[in-house]
Amino acid sequence: MTQEDKKDLAQTLYIKGGLMQKEIAKQLDVSEVTLVAWKKAGDWDRFKTSIIASKHTQLVRMYEQLAEINTVISERAQGARYATSKEADTLTKITASIRSLETETSASQIIDVSIGVMEFARKVEPEMVDKIAALFNAYIRGKLK
Repeated sequence: MTQEDKKDLAQTLYIKGGLMQKEIAKQLDVSEVTLVAWKKAGDWDRFKTSIIASKHTQLVRMYEQLAEINTVISERAQGARYATSKEADTLTKITASIRSLETETSASQIIDVSIGVMEFARKVEPEMVDKIAALFNAYIRGKLK
């Protein structure tokens, strides 16, 4: 396994694997100093944070925002219970964001699938795992930009 392959696998293990830096370094036979340097250079913490802020959490917040706007509108006097143009615009944007989140595949889901594929490949074609890991990591990085 090349250093670049180790770095890609280390990133996946750090972001999704639930392993400590020391464990990852030991598993991949690299120093902790090297791992920390890779982590800083690749901004792995930002990727990890984006996965932690799950789709579900974002959806809950957006539905709460919709409910709040609708509550404000419903509390108006009879005959004035309609959205202002600004409120209508906000409702449209929130609704579009909800639709997008509910239909798009999250980075977390992609990582879950990539780990499953790599585990399968380890059993069937072990020599392909490094290449598969590199491809998934490149794809995930592209999705998170």
